[in-house]
Amino acid sequence: MKKIRNAFLSHCRKIGLLILNFLFNRERFFRFLGNRGVIKTVFVAYPASEEYADKYVYKRHRHWMRWKPWPAGIFKQNGKWGLMLVISSTEKDFKPENYHDLKLLVEGTENIRRWLNADQKTFAGVLPGVLYNLGLLEDPVERRVTVEALIKAEKSLRKRVGYSEDTPLILLGGKGFIGRCLEERLSREVYCVDVNSHPDKPNLKDWPYEIQDSKAILINLTRAGVVSHYTPFFWPGLVMLNEAYPAPEDAAEEIRQKGGEAFHLVGVEANSIPSFPKAYYGGIPCCAAWPAKKLKVILREL
Repeated sequence: MKKIRNAFLSHCRKIGLLILNFLFNRERFFRFLGNRGVIKTVFVAYPASEEYADKYVYKRHRHWMRWKPWPAGIFKQNGKWGLMLVISSTEKDFKPENYHDLKLLVEGTENIRRWLNADQKTFAGVLPGVLYNLGLLEDPVERRVTVEALIKAEKSLRKRVGYSEDTPLILLGGKGFIGRCLEERLSREVYCVDVNSHPDKPNLKDWPYEIQDSKAILINLTRAGVVSHYTPFFWPGLVMLNEAYPAPEDAAEEIRQKGGEAFHLVGVEANSIPSFPKAYYGGIPCCAAWPAKKLKVILREL
């Protein structure tokens, strides 16, 4: 019965997306909304895997939206509306040899932003870093908003666990797209542990043994699964703030067994139709948000 229900819901999602785009994925409609100043930001998402994509679009239609964003929903954050677009490409497609396709994606998204008179366009996951490194984005908004959200989340976490403002920070993946910008905003003791060269092996050369057994906060800025290589070196008193998606539940369990705590930055508080996946319940990803002065973050204990 559950399989039948899931299959039915999957067909409803796929048909709904086709109908939505047949009716509204048109320059005339975007300009109509743009003349009314309704949309503040445009956000492009992509499926976490091929299997995930199959739940939302029929395989025979996926080539239509591999690099062309389709409207898929709306959201409201800090009193302003945003439009969510989706593509069917996955992370394995975001590589330099697909430069031309990635450029078409950016240009297509920019056209929609311009027709809507929106203030910004943003991209999900690893896309901002990939596009920035390829010279297709100049000043990614996603990085600034995510850094601001992390600063707010770290402050909230400190209050929650009773740590002082001068508590040392470890940035796991600190030399990456988000980490470099975050480090510039911090004015306290910070240890960067770069994982880009060997993501499957712990970088113990940069691991801060000197603060072992002290109260400290580790901010995980890496990709899925990377933090698990470092949990054997955690100690009681080291608290993790995770920004990576999906939340590393297995690593969190190991951290608890060592006497530590783990928290996940869910995203930015907002309402969306349809709702974002369960991991973002009650909010939207940081990369989808616009930099409001009263940005509210959602922090969840793992």
